[in-house]
Amino acid sequence: MGVVTPLGNTVDELWQALIEGRSGVAALPERQEKQPTQIGAAAHDFSGSIGDFGELDPTRKKAIRKGLKVMCRETQMGVAAAQRALTDAGLAENPYEPERSGVVFGSDYMLTEPHDLIDAFRNCVTNDGKFDFDKWASAGMTEMTPLWLLRYLPNMPGCHIAIYNDLRGANNSLTLRESSANQAIGEAMRTIQRGSSDMMVAGATGTRLHLVRWVQTVLQEELADSEDPPAAARPFDRDRCGAVLGEGAGVLVLEEKSKAEARGAKIHAEVIGSGSSVVAGERGAPSREKALATAIRAALEDAGIEASDVGHIHAHGLSSRTCDMDEARAIQAVFGPPEKQPPVTAAKSYFGNLGAGSGAVELAASIAALNQEKLFPSLNYETPDPECPVAVAAGPGVSPGRTALNLNVTHQGQASAVLGPGIEWPDLFAKRKIGKQFSVFLPMQRDVCTLDGGSPNSIAGRSMADVVLRGVSRVFPDGTVAVDAVDLSISDGQFMVLVGPSGCGKSTTLRMIAGLDQATDGEISIGGRVVNSLLPKDRDIAMVFQNYALYPHMTVRQNLSFALRLRQGGLLKRLWQRVASSKSGNDGVSAKDIELKVRTVAAKLGIEHLLERRPRELSGGERQRVALGRALVREPVAYLFDEPLSNLDARLRLDMRRELKQLHNELGSTMIYVTHDQVEALTLGDQIAVMQSGRIQQVGSPQEVYERPRNRFVAGFIGSPPMNFLEAEVQGDGTEVAFTQSEGTVAVDRLATEKVQRGVGDRLVVGFRPESVQVVRPSAGSDGGVPAVVALVEPLGDATIVHVQLGKKTDGLGATVMCKVAPETRFDPGERVELKLDRSRIHYFDPETGQNLEYADGN
Repeated sequence: MGVVTPLGNTVDELWQALIEGRSGVAALPERQEKQPTQIGAAAHDFSGSIGDFGELDPTRKKAIRKGLKVMCRETQMGVAAAQRALTDAGLAENPYEPERSGVVFGSDYMLTEPHDLIDAFRNCVTNDGKFDFDKWASAGMTEMTPLWLLRYLPNMPGCHIAIYNDLRGANNSLTLRESSANQAIGEAMRTIQRGSSDMMVAGATGTRLHLVRWVQTVLQEELADSEDPPAAARPFDRDRCGAVLGEGAGVLVLEEKSKAEARGAKIHAEVIGSGSSVVAGERGAPSREKALATAIRAALEDAGIEASDVGHIHAHGLSSRTCDMDEARAIQAVFGPPEKQPPVTAAKSYFGNLGAGSGAVELAASIAALNQEKLFPSLNYETPDPECPVAVAAGPGVSPGRTALNLNVTHQGQASAVLGPGIEWPDLFAKRKIGKQFSVFLPMQRDVCTLDGGSPNSIAGRSMADVVLRGVSRVFPDGTVAVDAVDLSISDGQFMVLVGPSGCGKSTTLRMIAGLDQATDGEISIGGRVVNSLLPKDRDIAMVFQNYALYPHMTVRQNLSFALRLRQGGLLKRLWQRVASSKSGNDGVSAKDIELKVRTVAAKLGIEHLLERRPRELSGGERQRVALGRALVREPVAYLFDEPLSNLDARLRLDMRRELKQLHNELGSTMIYVTHDQVEALTLGDQIAVMQSGRIQQVGSPQEVYERPRNRFVAGFIGSPPMNFLEAEVQGDGTEVAFTQSEGTVAVDRLATEKVQRGVGDRLVVGFRPESVQVVRPSAGSDGGVPAVVALVEPLGDATIVHVQLGKKTDGLGATVMCKVAPETRFDPGERVELKLDRSRIHYFDPETGQNLEYADGN
């Protein structure tokens, strides 16, 4: 763990101040006197914390120091805390694998104080009070330091941590204010559980000391008003007078327990669950109480524990009149009245609201309490408030229990559950729902690839997109092999279908191509470049999902244009592009171009009349067309489809299959399609790859796979009804095969048995498709077919499926065989019939391996 706080810049210093009851709130230095109040909690000087660790590579220390010029104060705090956390985790001396290590980091909505931006805007206002846009576009941006944008972006702390520590794996930035840290830690936990990373750096940094944020808090009437700074922060106390503003950062290093133990790392605690929920209303609305209660229950369910298992609660404790009441009621809704609640503490009583950094620092404090086996009391809790029914721990000597629940609230409710170090709790892990996702706080559609990027190869004005997998594997942390050494080559412009039963690894293979899952081994290339280390957005692909993944609050037009508007960027990016375009002559993606592309795709898909509707107003087929259109409008180098038609009814599936085929013929783009439906595979694909148990069984054209299956699995999976299989033995000098379990002998060509290298007495499995056998009634003079009895008749309209039972060589019935006959042919159950097989369409399989013996020569 690593921290930068008003109480000190190590976890030990933080803990010592907490246990001594020493407040970090004070009158701020003279530089802050022009702010609305002088009460606050500034972080200790942390400049010496950045890059001065002797264990670090000297080149890395040099890079960090050089980067300080483009770091705002919040970023510097985040980098300092991350350096301390990595050293504390023993990862400075024990190098980690960069591609399997990542960052999830939170920050406030806006980082550095935008003085130069404000000045630049002010200089572009005319005497009559109007804004001169042309002056801004031509000169306004040049009045700003170019480093301002790098200091302003909310994702810069996570970027700097990843860059300077060579963390090349999963990377995500969150801007959820005080909720950022809990959400970041929960996301990091799930990233490791999914097997996408081995090690994650998670946390957040923030400050509420900027002028804009001070004014915001004043306008919300939530700023503390006290003549005694150390007593200003009073969570849940009847005399609380508002929030105290501060700054700080906290970072945790998350890793699988077995791997941390293997390298001798000190394990502080285990993150066992997280939950979140959205406040469906304005900040301060009554729904905040319900949102936090929902988040608490989600965290408990994710951890697999009951409310009674929680040892202590670390509350958000903002010291605000309304927020504290909502939080207290949420705690009461889950845990019951104060006498039944675990002890509740709030570190904000020591250092105030640290913005996005609050959750991470407070979680570090809770973990320290679990390690020290004693709970620090809340400061300034003197008079209980009847409207805040919580069991506040106001004195020393309270046990923290074995688990801590950490809460944070903004317009989201966030909760994280942490288990103390070295605790054996078998029942807990037996109940754990590993990897279950409870995050419902925003309609963010995390699996939607509205992603950009470019390909270096192009032909005829279109990017080339041959996709090649070499020895690609995916092994989950529990040892489950989802994909096993897959080799697959997909030509540019080809329609490849991955087909197989549920759990065969086809969707995992597709997600690895997209970059949504990380390959454990092997190499993936798109358009000639290896993409294993590239993020999904840099692979220039588009993905269409089974559940449509449309943004419910957007119209169809907005859904279609969303990815293009991301390319276009916001106001500042467009202004910057306008300045740059005067030199380069390139204006980027204009609003006119976006509208033209949206209308073109909408016309192609027949959804022009739906552009102003929202997803809830659309049918299933219309939603699927919109999802398809959102992919088409981006014009990527390859399209990926993950069972997109499985939610549609039979008629719609037929229509959409036809439309997809027509689109592929028109676009000529590379398409990779996943399905469990062999009919979709046969009708859509130029090539199909049949998968089972993580391996590809056969790749070929639909006709080749149907007519020459490589093994018994492919033969039985492809085709409807499936192929019939009967155990048999070669007899009659190689001119016939006799069934070993059922009555019947079939005449075959000697050349056929010689080709499959089977002689008289050798065993094999005979396979034949339902349409390769005739069902006839016995008649005098018949050349003797295989005797059978009709068991079931299934009319299909264009054909009839007849199930017949073969006679058994001993008492009882033999194997059941399915036959496909003309619809006008009539048979009744119980009727005796004979089967005549087309000897030219019989397949021979090895009874042990299941391999098609016709491929024994390698052809």
